[in-house]
Amino acid sequence: MDGQGHPGRRLLKGVAWAPMKLKGCRFKGSFSGNDFGFRADLFDREKAGGVEDCDFSEARLNGCRFFNCDISTIRLPLWPCFSFMNPLGHAAKLV
Repeated sequence: MDGQGHPGRRLLKGVAWAPMKLKGCRFKGSFSGNDFGFRADLFDREKAGGVEDCDFSEARLNGCRFFNCDISTIRLPLWPCFSFMNPLGHAAKLV
C-alpha cells in the first residue's frame, strides 16, 4: 500500500485494519471484506486502531465494515454504492 491508500495489487481482500490508526488517508481501488477501526471483541492490542477523517469516496468497498469510529468524519462512496449505518440497530427495517 502506498501513502495515498492505493492497494499494491488490484484487490485487497479480507484485511483487518484494526491495529492501525488511520487518519487523513485517501483510499482508492477495490477492498473486499476489510474491517476498519478497532473491534471491542478482539485483543487489547487491536483497540489501538481507528479511522478518522479518511476518504473512501473513490474506493470500491464490498462487504467492508467500520467499527467504533466516528462515521461522520469518513467519506464513503456515493451512488450507485450504498452503506448500512448501524445494521444491528436497524435490523427490523432490513428484513
